[in-house]
Amino acid sequence: MRKAPTAKSKVKSRLAASDWVDAASLIMARHGIADVRIEVLAKELKVTKGSFYWHFKDRNALFDAMLVLYEARSHEFMDRVRASAASPSMQLKSILAAPQRMGNRKVADTIRMELAIRSWARRSVHVRNLVRRSDETRWKRTHALLQANGVKPARLRVLNNVLQALLFHLWTRDKLSAEEREELIEFFAEVVS
Repeated sequence: MRKAPTAKSKVKSRLAASDWVDAASLIMARHGIADVRIEVLAKELKVTKGSFYWHFKDRNALFDAMLVLYEARSHEFMDRVRASAASPSMQLKSILAAPQRMGNRKVADTIRMELAIRSWARRSVHVRNLVRRSDETRWKRTHALLQANGVKPARLRVLNNVLQALLFHLWTRDKLSAEEREELIEFFAEVVS
């Protein structure tokens, strides 16, 4: 015999602050930071604006939470690679192959997010400083990874610049075939070794 729905089961579970941040980040990635508005988010999440103010003081507090998420995701990716791959050369290949392993939609959203944050950084000193700090952290981590792969000190800086450019290319080029991606990854791995 089926139970009658209770008042509790009819009530939609309350959104967490992370739900608002995820929705705002996706809107920013697809349309830009100007379109991240409380009314738009509430409509997207099918809730009232009051739900927003339960979690955030104002729109700027949401923006700060979005930036924290951006920075955290950037570092989490490198942490996962370091934890999952045994040798430095496997870690390097894993970083380069990441766009191939992710679904097309997730890669597209990640690319859009990165480009939207960088566009926002052109208009905001606060965001620019965060992006600069995040880039410096990535740089240091890839520098250490190249060093662990045995790259000679005289070549570290230039190879790290090439690695950063190659990563951007692999993440942003949707017309590269799997074979072309694999060729680039193998070529860079040979240059490093």
